[in-house]
Parts: sequence; structure tokens; C-alpha cells
Amino acid sequence: LNYRARIQGRWRNVYRIDNCHESAIHEHRFWRSKMDQRSVVHKDPDRELMVDLFIDMIKENHQRFRGYMRDS
Repeated sequence: LNYRARIQGRWRNVYRIDNCHESAIHEHRFWRSKMDQRSVVHKDPDRELMVDLFIDMIKENHQRFRGYMRDS
């Protein structure tokens, strides 16, 4: 899952959840620093349930995440 936002005229990655690099589902918070900040969320979850949970979490928090990115 990837949340991107148009900030100051540019499309930017803001927040991402994936399991590409390791077996664990992890999140990327792009506002934390210029370097991508990754942290493990779950090691062996029900992936369908996790997708639903994170879609809801992004819907509920997208404005806050966008603000973090704008202010960083």
C-alpha cells in the first residue's frame, strides 16, 4: 500500500506498507528523515486482514501524514 500526496506542486511518497524486502510486513515513513525510515509492523500476520487494517489507518491519518511531510 502506498500513500502519495501532491505537496508544493510535487507528487511525493508519504507512507508505505509492504513486504518486498523481507518476510515481515513493514512500514516506510518518508517524513522522518531524508532517508527512508523502515520499521517492522508484523512478522507473521494474516496478510488480508493487515491490508484492510492499513487501508483504514491510511484513510484515518492521511491528513496528519501529509502535514508531517509538508513540515519536514
